[in-house]
Amino acid sequence: MARKKEPELIHVNQEKIAAVARQLFLKKGIAETKIDEIAKTAGMSKSTLYVYFKSKEEIKNYLSLEAMNDLLLRIQAGLENKKNSLKERYLMICHTFVDYKEQYPFNFQLLVEEISVDGPVYMTDPYLESIYQTGEAINQCIIDSLLEKGEVHQKEELIRTVFTQWGSIYGVIVLADNKEAYIKKELHMTKREFLDKSFEDLFKVMGGAL
Repeated sequence: MARKKEPELIHVNQEKIAAVARQLFLKKGIAETKIDEIAKTAGMSKSTLYVYFKSKEEIKNYLSLEAMNDLLLRIQAGLENKKNSLKERYLMICHTFVDYKEQYPFNFQLLVEEISVDGPVYMTDPYLESIYQTGEAINQCIIDSLLEKGEVHQKEELIRTVFTQWGSIYGVIVLADNKEAYIKKELHMTKREFLDKSFEDLFKVMGGAL
């Protein structure tokens, strides 16, 4: 059997460490998880772990990049049908977020964690620039879904609208999770029905913002 090349071995060990860290983060929270615990659970010394990641924050950023790449691929796949209407494209993105949160709640939370976009940390962390670029690619997908062909808007205006929509979609999804019993009792709706109606309301509001 051929010996694994070094880049492949590095990737295998990074994935092993990241998988262990994800489970510990889920169980204890990121703040309460120590780098020593990650190394021990992964079956290696702390010095060996540092060969692959310089810090716990770097491991978290590695996981964030994985989450964002996965979400980007899902959104891009959903936008492949060019015949969908503006509303259909928008609702597809909303439900992609919903489905992603239900499947990967920890990854979903990573999407809205604070991430450095400049300064010394940004310059030295090997994942932050890729996270930023992937986030911009997701934003561009959302922009493409919100605009009819040929429409032109100021870049800053589009970024503001997309950022607001991102926050609104996230907020509605979290609200539906936290208040599911109330929604059922007082609104006589399932969580999915509430989400569908809320996304349609957001679409109407968004229409006036562009």
